[in-house]
Amino acid sequence: MTKMQSTRAQKVVEHFKQVLSPSGRKAVTETHFEELSLMVESAIEAAVLEEVAGYANRLEALIAEMKHDAAIFDETSTIAKQRAQR
Repeated sequence: MTKMQSTRAQKVVEHFKQVLSPSGRKAVTETHFEELSLMVESAIEAAVLEEVAGYANRLEALIAEMKHDAAIFDETSTIAKQRAQR
């Protein structure tokens, strides 16, 4: 986890503590809050990884398109050179 994700998870847990009723706050131990923080961190990490995977897929598609366009350009250039030599 990055420091930013850990900090964000702690903020979520702190906000959760604030919205709990006094009786709810007494029922939830610090260990539970630590577990909640880890769950929030994991959720943030999963969301980040999904986004990164999406970016990687888009980059791979763009690279494939660029290679395809370069191959067509190369083929067209070769044909033009051959015609010019005739």
